[in-house]
Amino acid sequence: MSQINNQHKPKWYQTEGGIIALLILFFPVGLYLMWQYPEWSKKTKWIITSVLAVFCIVALVNNNDTSQQPKTNDSNNVINNPNINNTQQKTISEQPSNAVTINESAEPVQEVKKEEHVTIPGISAVDIYGNLKDLGFECTGPDVDDEKLVWWECKEEATDHNYMVSILGKSSTEILTIEASAVNYGTGDSNKVLGDFLSYMATVKYDNSEPEKTRNWVKENLNQNTDTVIGGVRLTITGNERSKTLIVAHENSDLD
Repeated sequence: MSQINNQHKPKWYQTEGGIIALLILFFPVGLYLMWQYPEWSKKTKWIITSVLAVFCIVALVNNNDTSQQPKTNDSNNVINNPNINNTQQKTISEQPSNAVTINESAEPVQEVKKEEHVTIPGISAVDIYGNLKDLGFECTGPDVDDEKLVWWECKEEATDHNYMVSILGKSSTEILTIEASAVNYGTGDSNKVLGDFLSYMATVKYDNSEPEKTRNWVKENLNQNTDTVIGGVRLTITGNERSKTLIVAHENSDLD
């Protein structure tokens, strides 16, 4: 008989106390068991269910309000923090007084504009090829190229050297460039074979020319690829040990 009574004895979660405990600790299970086992009236069960439902709704609403609350803006803390502002102002004020400043009112440096057809002032073609003819050079020209520019050529060919002069201009009195080339074929000293001729060509007379200065400059710089401006005219030396070229043009000329 005692065994039969033990078999019908309800388990702890089926008792009134167990269900109340579950309603407090884990109400979903407690609600389920409440509707299954206790001999409470339906009215009591509905009251308990309604109370728990209200608690759930209130908890959800409060949780939603908390999640939507804006976070504190750290930048406001920085702006409103007088200690930080004072530190920044102190750092700025302690910058060295000798810091480099840019003068915005300074005028930009203007580059010299080079032009393609700038003539050498105060010289004509006959001044050049006339003297070369007197020295025994063979001269031809004037010829006209595709750009309607005129040019003359004078040359002297020998067994040990070759000298050539090209004169380019817009007309016989508007000279753009004088190009003198010298090649040493022999065993003679290149500084003499090349230097004597090119230094002579550097002494052509134009407005503000300095023949002695240009002659000395060529001799001193014959073994370098370099240039200089004398009297508003640019002299350029190029070449190698046995072949040299001297180009004479206006300092603002952009002709190659």
